[in-house]
Amino acid sequence: MIDWITDEEYWQPALDQSGNDRNDAWVTNATVVIPLSDYPTGTKLFLRAEPLHPGAQPTLLDADGHRITAFLTNSPRWHGPFLDARHRAPGARTGSGP
Repeated sequence: MIDWITDEEYWQPALDQSGNDRNDAWVTNATVVIPLSDYPTGTKLFLRAEPLHPGAQPTLLDADGHRITAFLTNSPRWHGPFLDARHRAPGARTGSGP
């Protein structure tokens, strides 16, 4: 699977918060190779790759100097870059705060 992660043909440019393509981050629908049989119908797994930030320590899943992160969604809009930008938007995450 690591070879698939580094194959550029499966990735689309990520979008910035204004909806423009980024030239240093990419998104892919990983559900095509990672079946989600134990999840509700319509659940998709997206991966995002972006360069490691200065000083960041690489982890096992980082590939070619890029941090790989993932998110699950059941959103009916399946355009990966749009979903990624929406997921990363300020206030998009839930959780406890101050």
